[in-house]
Formats: sequence, C-alpha cells, structure tokens
Amino acid sequence: MESMADEKIKIEKFDGSDFGFWKMQIKDVLYQKELYQTLLGEKPEKMSDADWVILDMKALGVVRLSLAKSVAFNIVNETATRGLMKAFSNMYEKPSAVNNMFLISQLVNTRMREGASVTIHINQFNLVITRLVSVGIKFDDELQALLLLSSLPDKIKLVDVPEMNYTSKDKPYPRGEICVRGPIVFQGYYKDEGQTREVLDEESWLHTGDIGLWLPGGRLKIIDRKKNIFKLAQGEYIAPEKIENAYAKCKFVAQCFVYGDSLNSSLVSVVCVDPDVLKEWATSEGIKYETLQQLCNDPRARAAVLADMDAVGREAQLRGFEFAKAVTLVAEPFTIENGLLTPTFKVKRPQAKAYFADAISQMYDELSRSDPAQKIVL
Repeated sequence: MESMADEKIKIEKFDGSDFGFWKMQIKDVLYQKELYQTLLGEKPEKMSDADWVILDMKALGVVRLSLAKSVAFNIVNETATRGLMKAFSNMYEKPSAVNNMFLISQLVNTRMREGASVTIHINQFNLVITRLVSVGIKFDDELQALLLLSSLPDKIKLVDVPEMNYTSKDKPYPRGEICVRGPIVFQGYYKDEGQTREVLDEESWLHTGDIGLWLPGGRLKIIDRKKNIFKLAQGEYIAPEKIENAYAKCKFVAQCFVYGDSLNSSLVSVVCVDPDVLKEWATSEGIKYETLQQLCNDPRARAAVLADMDAVGREAQLRGFEFAKAVTLVAEPFTIENGLLTPTFKVKRPQAKAYFADAISQMYDELSRSDPAQKIVL
C-alpha cells in the first residue's frame, strides 16, 4: 500500500480497505494542520467566505493526496471536505437497510443533471454502482448498461468545434461537442435569459462542453473537453486555462485570470496574490505600505510578480505569444460570492472580463504606449 509523506506525518494511502483506521489518521492530520473545522462544514463566524473557501480547499487537497487512484476516482465530483468524507462514509461504513433502499432509489432516479457534462454524469452513475457493490448489491453488465442508457436524454448530436479541429466530417469517425436534447433536459434558468443562452441554443440543445466521437454501432466515446479558446490579433489561438495552470506554480500567485482578444497581439493577466509571499518580498525589499492592495498597486510589486511569472512560463515551455505582457495585482480572492468562480472553482471568464474591464483597458493602454504594435487599429 502506498503512503503519503508529510513533514512530520506519514499515513498509508486509502485503497478501499480498513476505512475506520484511515479515517482516524486523516482526522489526526487535519487536526494537526488546523484544518479540522472543515470536517464540520461550519464556517467560523469571524472568518470571511473567501478565507473559508481557501481553508476548505487546503483540507480537501490533504484528503485527496491520501487516496489511492482507484478510490479517488469515486469522489471526483466532491468539492467540499465535509461532502467528501460523508461520501466515503456512505461507501465504506456498513449502511443500514434504509440506506440500501436509498442507494437503489438513487440509482433508478439518476438522470443527467442540468448543465452537467456527460463525463460527470457517467462518473456519478458509476459512483452509485460502486456504493451498492460495497454493501453487497451487485448488477451484471447488461443491467448496468440498460440503467445507464435510460438515464441519458432522448437525443444526442455532435457539433463542430473548428478552433479545436473537431468536425462532424472527421475521418474515420465524426467528432465534435456533445449536445443533448429531450424531456429531462432543463428548460433554462429562471428569469435569466443570458445564463440560459450560455448552455442552451435556439433549438434547446444543451451544450455539454465534452468532445466526443461516434464509434461503430452508435457508441459514443468522450475524448476531450471543450476549452476556452480565443484568437489574438495575429491569428494565434490561445487556451488560457493551460497558461493559468502554468502560472499557478508562481510563488506569488494564488489565483490567475489571463485575457486576450482579436484586437490585441498580446495577453494580459489579473493575479490574486498570495499575501504572505508578497508581504515577505516587500519586507526583503524594504518597501513600506499600509494595506495589501496598496502594495499590489506598487509598480515594483507588479514587476517582481511578472518577472516570476516569466520564469515559470519559460520552465513550462510556453510559446512566446502565450506569455502575459502585463499584470494587475489584486488582494481580493476570486470567489463564488463575487461571481468570479463557478461552483467547481473555475474562473467565469465573461464575468471576470467585465469585473476587471478597467484594469484590462489600462494594461493594454500602457502596452500600446510602450509598443504601438501591440494594438491593432481597425
């Protein structure tokens, strides 16, 4: 059995056996790291929502790192520490007869949720199957297949994604974004036409964001995830999430949003800083400040962060046009509450663009003054 090594603690990775012993160990780890409060799921009154999100994500990371890959697959959809531990209790602690009936009911009533990807839906279905198997209730492959098919919408089609080179004319198999439509697909967000149109088109097809291909016999295989891609002025396609993931390794960066458009030839970025790292750097440089945001606005701080981002980018082998040429530093975290994150903690790009519109405009203005070629005038 593998183990997870910590500075002072070493525990065996949980592989599905001896849940009680692993549960005891992981509670001890979270207690020693002062993350135990997340198991209760109750935010302390004096703690901000942003700090609570960060605390819970730290605890969630500790728990996930203590799991074997075969076990971690079953909880990929859990985004909170308390929810993850409850899911494990349902799977590995001996359930009651009432709980068994609940699991069977959950399986029979499993349907593709509004806005969910096909991958997420299948993972949720398999999770219920795994929980039933763990309490001695098994299904043969044919019955599992029938139950899964009955949980899917009535109609499925593939839509071309030319920016990722996926089309319905691809050979030997058609490829594209998986779209579904049917009576169990939700009809839209209540009194929110804009958000509805983000996932439902004019013909009520739900765009899942998953890339699939049709195999012989009408089988559908998921091969990729539709990425947020845009084009710069010179025609280069940019996948911002790839760049943001690279910059996440920068010591100054807690969160990052990379932006570009077809009117500009370079990228800019907004970085929510790691306050401890930035303050420590300021102290070492003898820089005085009154508030964290004041320090974020200091040109010396921006230059230091951008230099570190450049170094990390080179290490990640980013291409020249994938480097952010300017950065704005902010102290306020991106959160669900301020509308910048989805419930799965991904950046809401349209909302982030609007939220940081002034900062983006200012960065491009500064870049165009230093290098007029950065801006394309129509």
